[in-house]
Amino acid sequence: MPEPVTRKNPNPRQAATDPSNSTTNRIAPVNPIFDSGPQQSSSAKVIAWKHVSEQKVDDVTERASQTLDEIGQRVSAAYERVQTGINDALERSKWKSEEFARRARTRARLVVDKYPLHLIVAVAGAAFVAGIFLRVWRSTRYE
Repeated sequence: MPEPVTRKNPNPRQAATDPSNSTTNRIAPVNPIFDSGPQQSSSAKVIAWKHVSEQKVDDVTERASQTLDEIGQRVSAAYERVQTGINDALERSKWKSEEFARRARTRARLVVDKYPLHLIVAVAGAAFVAGIFLRVWRSTRYE
């Protein structure tokens, strides 16, 4: 049968002399990310900085290019929608004007066929009124 695990009270003298309890042996030294030691020359630092800067510029340029492409696609899609809308409106107005002209011709034929004398009197009356209007306009124009 195994023995139960019991906690021992730490002995301060044993902790100071026991190398297994030493905290300096258990902690590994951490190397800094950017070593500013004398082994790296300033020109190497400049080259590394330049390389990082070029990468950042390339990243920004790539993102800007992607954004411009996306904006171009959105503008093209909007232009196509507007163009389609204009073409539809043009077709509707063309159809409506053709329908209006067709109705006017049909109605004119109906009036000519059913009421020929009324039509002649209406045209003569309109011509008489136009003549009076032109005569008054001419007389007041040269005074």
